[in-house]
Amino acid sequence: MITKASYWWFLQYDSPVNRLKAGNHVDHVFDLLRARPNLSDVRSHLDAIHIMPSVRTPLRCKKPTMKSITGLLFTSNGRKADIVNVPTATYPGRDVQAYPSFPAFEAILGAGGQLHESWVTCQDGGGREYRYLIAAQYCPSCQVNRALKSVIQDVDWRGEVIVMRGGCQSFVVNINSVEAKHMARQAVSKFLVETAQLVAESIANRTPLMIPDSL
Repeated sequence: MITKASYWWFLQYDSPVNRLKAGNHVDHVFDLLRARPNLSDVRSHLDAIHIMPSVRTPLRCKKPTMKSITGLLFTSNGRKADIVNVPTATYPGRDVQAYPSFPAFEAILGAGGQLHESWVTCQDGGGREYRYLIAAQYCPSCQVNRALKSVIQDVDWRGEVIVMRGGCQSFVVNINSVEAKHMARQAVSKFLVETAQLVAESIANRTPLMIPDSL
């Protein structure tokens, strides 16, 4: 019997599936696994699925350490960003850049839609650079995200967005200061501005939305 646990093992340790980046299309692929126990058949179906680029890398350990790391969540029915605790898997005792952690954005946003991930670099008033990780879902038929209007009025993003702060030593760290929140909003603003044309072209041409993994 194929279980969710065995699916996650398959996702992380079977190399043809690593392109899924441990999260996208979870429910769809699980249905394939349940209906088609022959893994070679599953692989052929996975190859036909269009997968969005991802900056996350599946952990290669069977018992990761789970942490709760704070980020900002912009929801379609909100008026401003909310603090959100993102469950994050890390290598036991090795939460460093060489062993990047895995923020489970799907636990917050759900696994039904395509997830776009991008590192956004921005600068403070003194010219110091910071990196923020944006995880965003876009749905042309969804309502405009009102919370994002508190960041920038001129861009209509349809879907939810999470932003996390990149660390110097760790992959992501808590957004736990006023300055960090301000820089996070700046990163989200840059993301929305620089992807607006890509969104418009995707809608006009009826093609999948592709967003670079760094901006």
